[in-house]
Amino acid sequence: MKEKNIHALWFTEISFGGGHSLSIRLNLQNEGETVAGEVEFGEGKKYQLTGRLNHNVLTFLYYSPDNNRTSQGTGTFKLTGEGEILQGAFAYYSQERDLIDTLKCTFTVLK
Repeated sequence: MKEKNIHALWFTEISFGGGHSLSIRLNLQNEGETVAGEVEFGEGKKYQLTGRLNHNVLTFLYYSPDNNRTSQGTGTFKLTGEGEILQGAFAYYSQERDLIDTLKCTFTVLK
């Protein structure tokens, strides 16, 4: 199965109620199954990303290049539609809140 090219800037905004929301951007590049890039949460929390795209399922690990920051996580997303939607979830550790949690979301290509 030939993998789709997911080289793009992806975006989602998640509402938590009470006027609180979080924007997330994925800047992805892939060559075959190998994926690299960056994930940005809100304004300025950027993490390096490495992963794999196999059978239109993207799995990745993200981490801070700053060794003093311990926030990190993983993502598993399925490429759907005509290749313009990534639907799945993050599992992560938050250094600020000292907790492990998950977050479901759907990304679309930012045009």
